[in-house]
Amino acid sequence: MAIAPLNAAIPGRFRAVSATAHARWVCLAFCLVIAGPNLPTALLPVYRESFGTGSFGLSLLFSTYLLVLVPLLLIGARPRIAVHSRPLLLAGLAVAVTGDIVMELADSTVTAGVGRALSGISVALSTGAAASLVVGMIGDRGRGSVASGNVIGGVLGTGLAVLLAALGAAHHVYLWHAGVTAAVLAVLAVLAPPAAVRPVQAAGAVTTLALPAPRHHRVLALVAGAIAWSLPGLVLGLLPALLRERDPGTGILGATASVLTFLAAAWALSVLAPRLRWLRGYELTAGTTCGAVGAALLAAAALLSSLPLAHLGAVLAAAAPAVAYRGAMVLFTRGVTPTRQSTTTSLYAGVSYGVSAVVVLGAGALGLVTGLPAAVAAAALLLTAAGLALVVVLLVTARRDRR
Repeated sequence: MAIAPLNAAIPGRFRAVSATAHARWVCLAFCLVIAGPNLPTALLPVYRESFGTGSFGLSLLFSTYLLVLVPLLLIGARPRIAVHSRPLLLAGLAVAVTGDIVMELADSTVTAGVGRALSGISVALSTGAAASLVVGMIGDRGRGSVASGNVIGGVLGTGLAVLLAALGAAHHVYLWHAGVTAAVLAVLAVLAPPAAVRPVQAAGAVTTLALPAPRHHRVLALVAGAIAWSLPGLVLGLLPALLRERDPGTGILGATASVLTFLAAAWALSVLAPRLRWLRGYELTAGTTCGAVGAALLAAAALLSSLPLAHLGAVLAAAAPAVAYRGAMVLFTRGVTPTRQSTTTSLYAGVSYGVSAVVVLGAGALGLVTGLPAAVAAAALLLTAAGLALVVVLLVTARRDRR
C-alpha cells in the first residue's frame, strides 16, 4: 500500500496561508537588512564633523557598502549560488547584526568603513535570496518584493536613526537594529526550515505564467533601474551634509528633513502605485519622468539653498525608486523561475547599485573642486538629462512595438 506524502494531508488553503506567512517573514527580514545601510544617513553630518571628513571622504564612506555590494551581487548572479537561497538569507541577517556591532563601536572612518562593508555583504547575501524565496512561495506577485523592500527598509532605517537622534541616543540606533534583526533571524531559523518550504513549491504555489520580456525591453529596464536608484544614493548620501554645510547650526532632524520627505513619499508611492490600474504598463515612463523633474528641482535647491525646493524635488524624485525601479525590476525578471529570480535580481541590483556608487563618488570628488552645492547640482542635472533621454527612448520604443 502506497503511503501518501505528508504534504498531501495538509489542506491546500492551509499551505497557501503558510506560504504567504513565510513570504511575509522573508520580506520583513529583507527590509531589516536594507535598513542597516540606511541607519548612518542621519549621522553622516556628525561623522563628517567628528572624523574631520571632507565631501569626497563622506561620499566614499557612504559608498563603501556599494563598492563591496556590487561585485558580490554579480558573483551571486550565478545559478549554483542561487539554489542556496535560505542559508544565504540567514547568513545575510547574521552579517547585518555583526555590522551593527562594528558601527556601534566605530571611532574612526576606518572602523566605520568596515561596518559599511559588512552592510554591503549582508545586502548582497540577502537580495537574490529573498527574491527567490518570495517568488517560490507566492509566485509572480512577489517579483517586486525586493524593490518594495528597498524603499520600506530605507524608511525604517532612516526614520529610526532620526527618531533616536532627536532623543539624544543616535549612536545606539545600531544596537536597536541588531536586536530586532537577531530576533527575526531566530524566528526564520525556527519557522522556515527547508522542509517546510519545498512542499509548498512542489504543491504548485508557484505560478509563473508570464512570458519573459523581449531583450530590448530588458535592456531598457536595466537602464531605468540604474537611473532610478542613483537618485536615492544622491539624496541620502550627500543632501544631509549639504544642508548642514549651508547652516552649521542645523540639527540632525533639520539636516535630514528632505531625506525623510523623500523616503515618506517613496513609501507612499510604493504602496499606491501597484493599486493604480491606469499606471500599469507606464511605470518606467511615469516614474522616470517624475524622477527627472525632481532631480532638476534638487539641483536648483542646492544652488539656491532653498529648503522648499528641496522638499518638492524630493517628493517628485521619490517616484524614481518607488515606481520606475520597481516596475523595471518586475519587467526585467518577468517569466523567470524562482531560482533564476535570484540570479536575475542580483544582476539587476548589481548594475543599479554600481551606477549609484559612481554617481555619489563622482559628486563627492567633484565637490573637492567646486564645493558640495555645485557638485550635488551637477550630479542631479546629469540624472535629469539621462532620465529625460530615457523617456524619449521609451516612448519611441512603445510606438514601434505597437506597429
